[in-house]
Amino acid sequence: GGEQFIRFRIGVDAPPENIPLEKWVLSTFNEAEQKILSEIIAQTTKKVLSGVTNGITPETERRD
Repeated sequence: GGEQFIRFRIGVDAPPENIPLEKWVLSTFNEAEQKILSEIIAQTTKKVLSGVTNGITPETERRD
């Protein structure tokens, strides 16, 4: 790692109280989550391609 590398991160929500964290993180996505994930992957792909093409500056960095 380091400041010379750009990172794109995708996170998950906190687990419900009755599910251990490791089981939550490693579980499969339900249908609604799969749809959201597909949208997130498409958005992230556009941002990566834009960053490669146009470069990333502090003004273009953004959390969505």
